[in-house]
Amino acid sequence: MTWIYGLALVVVLLGFMGGINLLKSIRSATYAQAETAWQQPPVSYWKYETTNMIAIAINDAGLICLATILLVSSANRDVFEYLTKSVISLLLSLLSLFGIVMTAHVIGSSLAFHFARGWIRPVSYGISEEGLFYGGYIVSWKSFSHYEIGPDDGLIGLYSSYSPTIRTWVLNPPPEFFSGVLSIIQKNLPPSPPIDIETSWKHSPLALILGIAVMALLAALPAVWGFLQGKTWVWVYALAAFFIVQIISGQIMTTFDGRGKYPAKPARTK
Repeated sequence: MTWIYGLALVVVLLGFMGGINLLKSIRSATYAQAETAWQQPPVSYWKYETTNMIAIAINDAGLICLATILLVSSANRDVFEYLTKSVISLLLSLLSLFGIVMTAHVIGSSLAFHFARGWIRPVSYGISEEGLFYGGYIVSWKSFSHYEIGPDDGLIGLYSSYSPTIRTWVLNPPPEFFSGVLSIIQKNLPPSPPIDIETSWKHSPLALILGIAVMALLAALPAVWGFLQGKTWVWVYALAAFFIVQIISGQIMTTFDGRGKYPAKPARTK
């Protein structure tokens, strides 16, 4: 059923365009509560937030693998020929169609994250004694362990409270805002990690990457095996694993970026 592949491609493109529009909306928000607000060009996430980007790329590769197996397995089985045979067959067909559409849309949005975010500018930020404003939310200062001036000229790096060796944010305020932004940050964060912060391997960048990689492999390998063995219902597993991986990876990433204990809260926008 080649039309299924066409449907998936269209939904991926729609997801990509939706991801671009979402990024535009997130980056254009301005904040009524901010003491200082500014706009900056996007920075290179691969250069400055390398650990997070490696983890995200591994996770997305696992999701693409699962989505592809779901798509090909569903098309090969021709599940939609059973639409009128029984209620259970109808429900399975609808579930398969739902899975193809949802996973394709997620993949399209993920591709927009990787390939379009460097082109969507400017990026709006705000800052106050409460925390950092971005994307319609305020991130508490408790989510960060410390700051650094750098790593390059004109930049201010912020590090995770859970894993103080992971840089989770890079601010690039215009020169006229730099001293004001830095002053507020200095009131709320130290210039180096507090000595009492736990830095065991469980809090290390390697633990984040390994955790995401192991989870992606454990989810994808059974799907690959089932597909290669020609198992009829491998698409069901691939669909379930896709959403489980999404949920767990989101929790892992949120924990390591410091927002596990201190979730971001909606901010009042102008």
